[in-house]
Order: sequence, then structure tokens, then C-alpha cells
Amino acid sequence: MKFETQKQIEQYLSGDKIQCLECGKWFKSLNSHINRLHSLTANEYRDKWGLPRQTALAGQSTREKLSNQMLSMREEGVIDNEHLACAAKKIDYDLRTPKKAVSAKKQKEAVSKTGLSNIKHEAGATAPSGRDLDRAREYQRANRALKKGDPSLMEKYKEKYPKVEQRTN
Repeated sequence: MKFETQKQIEQYLSGDKIQCLECGKWFKSLNSHINRLHSLTANEYRDKWGLPRQTALAGQSTREKLSNQMLSMREEGVIDNEHLACAAKKIDYDLRTPKKAVSAKKQKEAVSKTGLSNIKHEAGATAPSGRDLDRAREYQRANRALKKGDPSLMEKYKEKYPKVEQRTN
């Protein structure tokens, strides 16, 4: 049975130990167990059971202990986050797996709370302000190019839309 709600996932991860969903045994951490006994990587296990990729496969007390260790190492200057910018550039976003149903649902709920859930990504869609979304994107691209010193996109935009609204401050 795959996890379908965030509440199910939270309940699964709430104890000091975590149960292997393959064999039913309990562990402080599943990573080495599932790899050694079930020949699964952590990501394969998460995919199989519908867990989001960022889910730690460890019990609550183990996660807290590791988190505290990392915080103290940061405070002592043993580690820092300087490497993150380089790591982000190396990510191949085309190889990323799609969101799990639970993560997608959580994101949809978060977006609906912001009031931006009416944004559509198809031709003729409108932004929350009521403006045509494609036209707004064209203007943004043209304005960015203009700020960088290239007026050609703004000229094309003005030709396409002769009455460009002037904003008053």
C-alpha cells in the first residue's frame, strides 16, 4: 500500500524506530537494511512506497540526533553551506522524478492558500491581476532585456501591442 496523505507519512515517521515496509522489522534507520537485505536504494524504496524524496528513512529520535549534530557542526565552523551554489548548478532537472501524490497535494494546498491558484499555463490564460498571462510574460522578457541594454524586444513588444499602458507611481 502506498502512502496517500501527509498524515499517513507523519504517522509512519513519528516513532523512535521506523518499520521496514518490505519485511516488517523495526530499525532506527532503514538505509543500510533496505540496501543490504532488499537490494533497494533509499530512492527506490521511497518510490515503491510513495514517500516524497526528501523523506528521511529514520526514526524521530535518530533524525533529531543527526539534526543536532549538523547544527553544532555548523556553529563550530566545521561545515558550511558554501557548496550549495555549485551543487545547484550541477542538477540535471530533466532527470528529476515527478512529485509523489502526497507532495503534489501538499503543494496544491499551499498554492491555494496564496490566492494564486487561478493561474493557468495555457494560451489565453490570465494572471491574478486579470492581464493576459502570455502578454505579461512577453513584457517581462522585454523589460529585462531593456534593463540589460537591449531595446529590441521592447520595440517588438510595442509594435505588437501599440497601446502600452504607462504605470504611474
